[in-house]
Order: sequence, then structure tokens, then C-alpha cells
Amino acid sequence: ARLRARFDQRLDEYATFWQALETLCRKYTLDHQAASAQMQEFIRDVSDVADMVDTVESARAGAVAARRERQSLQSFVVGGQ
Repeated sequence: ARLRARFDQRLDEYATFWQALETLCRKYTLDHQAASAQMQEFIRDVSDVADMVDTVESARAGAVAARRERQSLQSFVVGGQ
């Protein structure tokens, strides 16, 4: 009877351990999913800002190139007269 009681006690401890581990793993999974979603949102935000900066730099470079082209054409026209 004592051996059976000890076995049952150990079996309960074993089951409790695995239940606690399952709870911990489920919590970790939920926390990880939340953190992953936040990271993905941050990466999207940074990517959007990088795209905006690239667009501004491209527009600026295009404006500079257009200005140079106009100046070059004006020089050509004025110089050709």
C-alpha cells in the first residue's frame, strides 16, 4: 500500500510537471506571436520610411538633373546665337 501511494504521488508530481511545462510553452508561444507581430509592424514602418526617403532622394536627383538639362539647353541656345 505504501509503495502504491508513493507511486501515485510521484505520478501526480510527474503529471503536474508536464502540465506546468505545457502552460509555460503555451504562454511563450502567445508572447512570441505578439512580439513577432510587433517586430513585423516595426519592420513595415521602417521599410515605408525608407521608401519615402528613397522617393524624396530620387525626386531631388531628378530635379537637379532637369535643372542641369535646362541650363545646358539655355547655354547651347544662348551660346549658339
